[in-house]
Amino acid sequence: MDIKNMLILSPTTLTFQAPFPFYQKRQLSLLNLSEKIMVYSIEVDNPKLFEVMPVRGVLNTYATIELAILLKPVTGNLPASRLTVKYMEKPVNYLESLPQNWSGAYTTQVDMLLMNYVADEKDLKNMAVDGDGSPDMDDLIKRLQRYKPVCTNCCLKRNNPKGNESKSRLRQLFWPLCLAALSVGVIVAHQCVVAWSDDSANKIF
Repeated sequence: MDIKNMLILSPTTLTFQAPFPFYQKRQLSLLNLSEKIMVYSIEVDNPKLFEVMPVRGVLNTYATIELAILLKPVTGNLPASRLTVKYMEKPVNYLESLPQNWSGAYTTQVDMLLMNYVADEKDLKNMAVDGDGSPDMDDLIKRLQRYKPVCTNCCLKRNNPKGNESKSRLRQLFWPLCLAALSVGVIVAHQCVVAWSDDSANKIF
């Protein structure tokens, strides 16, 4: 059985944010749909900025492995990059620590897009520290709300402003409603006590 096209990559496009002053992490899944054990090796166009873990390994039959793709902090715009996965049937004498001949290997690729969400370069430089060189955490948190990394799996989607606004209004109304309900309860209880007292007095006389 030929293993060509039997290695499934998901997703086929990874999206990063650039410029961005912190590390960004994405996940890439490799699925072996063949009945043979595979070995794989990863290459990236820009290894100085991108790091893949693990960069090579063994993939058993019908098995899946999760790779971590890291982008180092970048302070300027970057062109799109590409990640290439080489794979082949596991050689009999395969040792991961030794160089392999990948000349006959199959290849498949993943596009890595770098999206620019920073409108002001000065704003980017001020994201990490304040004027005296110490972290300004409140300001940093506010700015990070604007520059959240984009995730292709939607696990880091931007917050829904409308949803947050609704939740905020509910929180604001919670305690006033509780106090109002408590006040009504006290009034009703007081009226019940008064009525019971009057009724008891009438029975005595």
